[in-house]
Amino acid sequence: MKVLFSLYRYDYDRAWRRTHRENGSAYEQWYIPLERMLRARDHTLVPFWIDEAVLKNGYGKAVLSLKDTLLTEDFDVFIVCGGEEHFNTASFGHIRRSSRAVWLYWCGDDSWRFDSVSYRLAPYFDAVATGYSGAVPKYRALGVPIAVNSHFGVDVARCRKTNEAKNIDVSFVGTWNPQRAKIVNALRGAGIAVEAYGNGWPSGGLSQDAMVSVFSRSKISLSLNQKSFYVSPRSIARLFFRRASLCEGGWRIKTDFLNFFANVREWQQKNILFVKGRHFEIPACGTMQISEDGDVLTKRYVPDKEIIIYAGTEDLIEKVRYYLAHGGERERVAQAGYERTMREHTFEKNMEEIFKAIGKPLA
Repeated sequence: MKVLFSLYRYDYDRAWRRTHRENGSAYEQWYIPLERMLRARDHTLVPFWIDEAVLKNGYGKAVLSLKDTLLTEDFDVFIVCGGEEHFNTASFGHIRRSSRAVWLYWCGDDSWRFDSVSYRLAPYFDAVATGYSGAVPKYRALGVPIAVNSHFGVDVARCRKTNEAKNIDVSFVGTWNPQRAKIVNALRGAGIAVEAYGNGWPSGGLSQDAMVSVFSRSKISLSLNQKSFYVSPRSIARLFFRRASLCEGGWRIKTDFLNFFANVREWQQKNILFVKGRHFEIPACGTMQISEDGDVLTKRYVPDKEIIIYAGTEDLIEKVRYYLAHGGERERVAQAGYERTMREHTFEKNMEEIFKAIGKPLA
């Protein structure tokens, strides 16, 4: 079997400059393990780096290059994961009519991106794997034959136990934002030592290996799954303006009045809590995680046995204090979460289920 995978190769900041992370998240989390997995089973994964194609030739020629690649090499499966804003329905419709491949769309952010991006492209795909359970009926209503809720799991070659000493009380790894800063500061104000890493935090971001080390050395690691909805001058401005897309000329900020109502819906949908990759990475490193609930998280892990769920900052403080003081209970939760992850939430297991669902089972 031959698979074409369209995604970003690199990670960019808001000004479309490469960040210190260098590799894009889709490249790290999905391309690398999928390529390894398919190669081990005598299948072939070919990347189409949409960001490189756009930077080199612009949007129009990038789409033509994608079409030439897809049709010339006769792929069995075509996957799109990221960079969807570079495609329009006219180009997709033209390519789709000439392709014999099974088209699969992956989207992990449908809780807030469905109405602004996904709904436009979905009708051209044979199947969708979405990280948000609430998007499944929406895709089916659009006529997508196969729509499954999958969180893609964790690449256990990237996130694993290191057996280092647990010398960090509490850790958090993720981009700084005002809500997360408020929670971290409340914990610190309660006398709890918290180490926070990621873009915007004083400690800065971490490499993949450093992140795994932090998780593994933590007694508790936080998945701050709080709502990203908030009212501020920037959030209001986003209803009327957008930042320029990759390689889009002119001013960096563009007017977006025609999409006002879609922007309002997207803003409101940031009240939705959903399951993230971090929820699987932490237990894969053998560490107990504490998280706010979201979507189907408590169907993935059993509360109080495999994960600790908090409701509000005071409850979080109380539970962190309790589990720091009760190491035996904490490690039992960590071990149970680890075992559940290895049993049900690995990337390989999820990919096997997705490829089976689209009629292309992996031998």
